[in-house]
Amino acid sequence: MTRINCLTRMTRPALALAAALLVGHAQAGLVTLKNSLKLTDFSDGYAVMTTSLTGGEHIGVGRLAGVLTLDGVTDNSFLTYCTDLFQDVYFHTVYVDYGLVGTDTVHGFSAHQADLLGKLYTHSGTVRNTNESVAFQLSVWEIVNETSHTLNISNGFFKRSSGGSGTQIALANTWLSAISQNHADNDFDATRLYSPTAQDFVIFSHKPPRLVRIAQTASSVQEPASGALVWPGLAALAWLGRRKRANA
Repeated sequence: MTRINCLTRMTRPALALAAALLVGHAQAGLVTLKNSLKLTDFSDGYAVMTTSLTGGEHIGVGRLAGVLTLDGVTDNSFLTYCTDLFQDVYFHTVYVDYGLVGTDTVHGFSAHQADLLGKLYTHSGTVRNTNESVAFQLSVWEIVNETSHTLNISNGFFKRSSGGSGTQIALANTWLSAISQNHADNDFDATRLYSPTAQDFVIFSHKPPRLVRIAQTASSVQEPASGALVWPGLAALAWLGRRKRANA
C-alpha cells in the first residue's frame, strides 16, 4: 500500500450535485458516515514539496483519482484534491466512514473558504497537465490554511518551502490573485467530504441558475474543466449541470 502524506479533497468531472440536497446537508451538518472511498493514484503526475506546516516532510502534490460510492451511487472515475495536511490516506485501501458536511458546521468549510474554493474552481479552467494539477492543489491548501488576508503560496502562514517548479508556483499565485478580486465569479458550491480517520476531500456542485451570475442562464453556464470536479451521484434529486469538466 502506498501512503499519501498529504490530505486530498475529492472532486470529479460530471453532472452537478443537486442544490436541494446540498442545502439539506448544510442544515443537517454531518451526513451519516457510511460512504466508501478508495484512491488509486495521482491522475496527472505530481510534485514533491515541503511546506511551512509540514516541516521537512516531503509530500506529494497533485490531483488524485479513485472510486467513490456516495449515497449508493458509485463513481469509478472520481477526481480530487486534499484539504488537510495532517492525516494520512493510502492508495488502494477502501475507507467506509466518509460523509458530506455543511458549510459553517463542525468539520465543514467556513463560508469564506467555500466561497474562495468555488471561485477557484470557476476560474481555473481545464486542468490539462501536471503543472496545472499541482497549482490547483497548492491553491486549495492556501485557501483552507492561510490566516492572513493575502493569498499567496510564497509567503504567509501557509507557504511552499521547497520543491515544485517556478511555473507551478507562479500559476497558483496567479489564480489566487484573480479569485481575491471582489468581482471574481463563483458558479460553484464547495462541500467537504469528511472522515474522522483519514484525509478529507472537497466536492464541487454547480449553483442553481438563480445563484449564478445574472448575465448567465442555466443553458449557457459552462462547468470549467479543472482538477477538482463535480460529483453526480445525487443528481437525480434536482436539475443537473450539463457539461462535465474535461479530463486530461
